[in-house]
Amino acid sequence: MASALPAPTKFPTEAVQKSFRDQAFALWLLNNEDAMTAAYDQITEKDDPTAVVAFLADLYAETREDLETYTNLAIACALVHDSKKGGSAINRFFWYVKHDKDDRLFRDLKTMAIADLCLVVDGVDLNQMDWVQNEYRRKAPRSGTGKVYSDIEYRMDFVTGETDRKDVYEEYSLAEIKKHGGICSDQTHFATNVCRALGIPAVGLSGSGDRGAHAWVGYQNDDGIWTTHGRY
Repeated sequence: MASALPAPTKFPTEAVQKSFRDQAFALWLLNNEDAMTAAYDQITEKDDPTAVVAFLADLYAETREDLETYTNLAIACALVHDSKKGGSAINRFFWYVKHDKDDRLFRDLKTMAIADLCLVVDGVDLNQMDWVQNEYRRKAPRSGTGKVYSDIEYRMDFVTGETDRKDVYEEYSLAEIKKHGGICSDQTHFATNVCRALGIPAVGLSGSGDRGAHAWVGYQNDDGIWTTHGRY
């Protein structure tokens, strides 16, 4: 029985042919079969495979050591930010690498799966992530970090319409939400992004029940088990 094709060949030809002109990078891709297979499995119709491979090639040329140490992180940044301009993917990659090396994150990014890392790097802008680091790195519990959901005061006046949200939030930043409070969707946005800026996979969830529409946060604890906070 013939062996399966190497993972990079599963990508469209145009995604790899330019990058494969660098034989050293091509060899690196072929030697990272598991990572590239995982990357391929995560790609959806919204992703740009050419941009993913090109991002890895750029990182290989710029910082091979960091790419080899944080391969899965690089792939996650490429997958999540492949369509965003202004160096979003590479800036986010280096932000997480720096904070991981400085031991400022609650998870070891070097050992995490690509699927989990995609739920870490898909967050707010880097300025807001710096705010989280300054405000929450020492305050938030390493296990149960999603409980920061409850740090946001619930604003019933937002629900009743007594107060117009547009009069409260100017930029809808995490700092504004912390200062002014909000409803469940704001609590969820806040908790999800605090978790992610601390290196914790997290996702915002929503649904409807007898009490109407609601939103809450799902996040991964130290033991790798997913849990929620804010759900009723």
